[in-house]
Amino acid sequence: MSKLDNLNFYSKLEDLFDTYPPQEVPKMINEAALFVKYSLKAYETKNKTSVTEAKDGYNMLVWVRQVFEESLAPEGAWCFVIENQTRGYKINIKPFHNFLSDNPDFVPILESLTDTWHLLLNEKNIESFKKVQPIMAALKNTFNDSITPFW
Repeated sequence: MSKLDNLNFYSKLEDLFDTYPPQEVPKMINEAALFVKYSLKAYETKNKTSVTEAKDGYNMLVWVRQVFEESLAPEGAWCFVIENQTRGYKINIKPFHNFLSDNPDFVPILESLTDTWHLLLNEKNIESFKKVQPIMAALKNTFNDSITPFW
């Protein structure tokens, strides 16, 4: 993946979709959310305590998955569409704008979640963990500098 630090949100989103097809991203986010959900449940059962950062991260993953699903349907009374004719997709940016306006703490919550990986990992979920790492890194890279409104 290219160095995303100096790119704007649209370029980062395009880079994400160059890496993962737009219709696959919600599925990958769902896998990450399920990993957190079941790992957190195992942790809570074993330790009789909870990890707030993991719960908050899980909720944010569920919400951002919905945003990516909504962005795949560039329909409605008002939308802002990015189209890649080469790759054959149209993305509605309005759900991202609404999400980021409502959740300026999205990236810090993701970072707090990933800071708890060491608590959630066990010998049974290492392979699942390896599968969710790439999408988590991609989400942090995509949204990292986009918390301020982008239009």
